[in-house]
Amino acid sequence: MVIDKPEEKLPAIEQVPETSNSYRTFDTSQAVKEFQNRTLKHLPPMIPIRQAWVENLDTLDPNNLGLIDLHPDVFGARPRLDLVYENFHWQRMYKYIVGLIQFHEL
Repeated sequence: MVIDKPEEKLPAIEQVPETSNSYRTFDTSQAVKEFQNRTLKHLPPMIPIRQAWVENLDTLDPNNLGLIDLHPDVFGARPRLDLVYENFHWQRMYKYIVGLIQFHEL
């Protein structure tokens, strides 16, 4: 916006009240209860259910909130080696290219 005359003023900007918690808080205990109480459907027979710890990342100290069950069809599958190799190759090339860019910027 260009101001031609000194008496013209910029439009007022809404002031957001400053609070101690400027981010939205999330009740992790409620979410953990919902995950722990769920039932997994269509479980394959004779394959054990995988479990994972749910952690609270709001603090620096590790805080395990509980265990949740993971579906074995998704989290029990073996990784495809061709995809692992492609990812490894991409990361190696990315590191090389970033190094070249930083070298030429000096």
